[in-house]
Amino acid sequence: EGMLLAISTTTTAGDEDPSSARLMLLLRVLHQVFIEGKDDSEAFEKAAQLRSILADVALIPLFQALATSCCSNNNTSSSAGSNEQQREKYTTEVKEMIDSWKEYSVFDGPTVWEGYKKAWGRAGT
Repeated sequence: EGMLLAISTTTTAGDEDPSSARLMLLLRVLHQVFIEGKDDSEAFEKAAQLRSILADVALIPLFQALATSCCSNNNTSSSAGSNEQQREKYTTEVKEMIDSWKEYSVFDGPTVWEGYKKAWGRAGT
C-alpha cells in the first residue's frame, strides 16, 4: 500500500520534472528488492512470491506512471531537448533493469514485460 501511495502522490504532485525523478527512485528501490539474493538460490526462490506480488501490485502501475510522466514532460515543457535526454536516460535505465531481471529470471511469466510495453506504448500516443 505504501508503494502505491508513493506512486499516486508522485504523479499528482504537479511538478512534472521532479515526479519523474521520484518515480525512477521508486523503481530503483523495487529493482534492488527484485534482485536481492540472486546469488543465493534458496533465498532467491523463497522471495519469488514477494517479487510476483510486487510486480502485479506496484511495478505495473509504476511503469505506467513513469511512462506518462516522462511523455508529458517531453510534450509540455519549454526545454524539450533536456526532457528528451532525460526520457532517453530513464528508458535506457529501465531497459537495463529489465535485462537484469530476465538474466536472473526474476519473474516467472511475461506479465511484467507486457505491462512495460503497454505502459510506454500508451504514454507515447
